[in-house]
Amino acid sequence: MAPHFYGTPVNRRAVLRGSTLGALGLFAGGAALSACGNSAQNVAAPAPATPAAAPAAADVKGTATYLNYPGWIGPNTVADFEKQYPGAQIKQTASGFESSVGVAGTIAQNPKEYDLVYVSRVMAQQMEAGQLILPIDEKSVPSLSNVEPKMRELFPFGVCIDTAVSCIAYRKDLVDEPLTSWADFWRVAPKYSGKVTFIGNDTSAIGVALMYSGFDPNSNDQGELDKAKAALLQLKPHIQAFKVSDLAKGLQEGSAVMSSGWSYEMAAAAITDPNIAVVYPTDGSLASIEGVVAVAQTDVPNVALAWLDFIMQPEQYADFVNATSAARTSTAADSMINKDLLTPAFDYPDNAIVQNFTGAEGVKQRSRVWAEVQAG
Repeated sequence: MAPHFYGTPVNRRAVLRGSTLGALGLFAGGAALSACGNSAQNVAAPAPATPAAAPAAADVKGTATYLNYPGWIGPNTVADFEKQYPGAQIKQTASGFESSVGVAGTIAQNPKEYDLVYVSRVMAQQMEAGQLILPIDEKSVPSLSNVEPKMRELFPFGVCIDTAVSCIAYRKDLVDEPLTSWADFWRVAPKYSGKVTFIGNDTSAIGVALMYSGFDPNSNDQGELDKAKAALLQLKPHIQAFKVSDLAKGLQEGSAVMSSGWSYEMAAAAITDPNIAVVYPTDGSLASIEGVVAVAQTDVPNVALAWLDFIMQPEQYADFVNATSAARTSTAADSMINKDLLTPAFDYPDNAIVQNFTGAEGVKQRSRVWAEVQAG
């Protein structure tokens, strides 16, 4: 069985839920690419067609470049794939994940740079607007049927492989009352001033503050965004740090006693430290949905389709979840997944609201609000 990873993998994926400026870069590039289309005739290029069927094994040949976070994969997956398809290779790279602006520029301006990309729903929405995603279905990717229907609905762009949901985590031995909501978090933060950490990505922090204030986390209403800013400024004097990664580390070390964070990271920390409680707030959670898509302009579509099918086959998916502690999107491999990773803390809550791309204006609004929070 693959080794179990109970660490803090958030640093591998923070960009996917990060800078709104990066989101704007991808949207602008993708939309421009879509709008330009055939420049000679000044008409939009046709939308990519869904492949009619899964490729035959003999036709899976060539090298596919996969933009992925280091280690965010089962340790045996590439070798097993290349053994099953000896004419194919998967070349992984993280070049471009230094910032979402980098990913945006590469995909929009040079869509043949990658064949497969690990993306969030927000990034996928923008890529789809730029006609940069090869559509799939169960005929072209049979193991897509292993993904839970809810996850397929939320991530229709490719193969949904994991989720991240905003949550509250706290030290039960150091906080003297249970925390069940964002309202609780804001209320007790002054009591533990200086020992509170908070999600430091702009869209995520503002989304949580919108939920605390009673609004849709995807709201573009300026009045509601102003109230979210006021809520963050109210909390800020008590925050030890706004962090984009390793939010569980302070809880594990005891330098922080309560934190907002992402479910898969906090749930993994709670496995090794029973003093850490993980709570999905009763007033709502913000969810990021992530998966792998094939780039429409790929020169090796058969390799890309075979890869998407391969990674969701139960043995391979179990290898991925066991190695990364990812919050799973399929139950088909549960018999092969470490039981610690099947606890409710890893499940997708009913009251989660998925993070969406809020449009170019929404991106600018959030960037402005976050800058004011940081300066305030």
